[in-house]
Amino acid sequence: MDNSQRYEEEIDLKDLMLHILYRWRSVLVIAVLVCALAGGYAAIYDQNVYPKERSEVEGRLQAQKDILAELKEQIENTQEDLNPALRLRGCLVTSYQRNDVNAQGEEWLRTQRDFPVFATHIRRTEKVDESTFAAAPIIEYSRRCGAAADYLQFVREYLQMLSDSDTTGKGAAQHGKV
Repeated sequence: MDNSQRYEEEIDLKDLMLHILYRWRSVLVIAVLVCALAGGYAAIYDQNVYPKERSEVEGRLQAQKDILAELKEQIENTQEDLNPALRLRGCLVTSYQRNDVNAQGEEWLRTQRDFPVFATHIRRTEKVDESTFAAAPIIEYSRRCGAAADYLQFVREYLQMLSDSDTTGKGAAQHGKV
């Protein structure tokens, strides 16, 4: 493969990723909210901010579950009222940092069967903040930063999941549907 073909493939992948992110922005926002809830759970459960009495922790866990149930209901209402074809394909963990809170929050989220989680993480990096300030997509602002590479990996994962679900029906089963 010569350089011009490779360059065209990279441009096409970037355009595809931006199109997917734009088209599925409402689903991604919901996914980010779920991930934030999972992070909140980890912060409450694993930090010494609150006493770890069993009843109190269980109460907070139930509150998190209630919030996820409300989120699921909102997705179902949107399906009924606006778009019957709307499906939650998965939650995308963004601003991921390699620490106990993030790992435990994601682990808890993965136990919630109605909220599948993509394998790809979008790492937290200052380049994302800089690209926002520069009003430029991270792929254009800093193509080599970890977050840009993660977004490209996410697009590959998402497209593979769609391909699997179209050909075998297993992608939808692996990632679940709301």
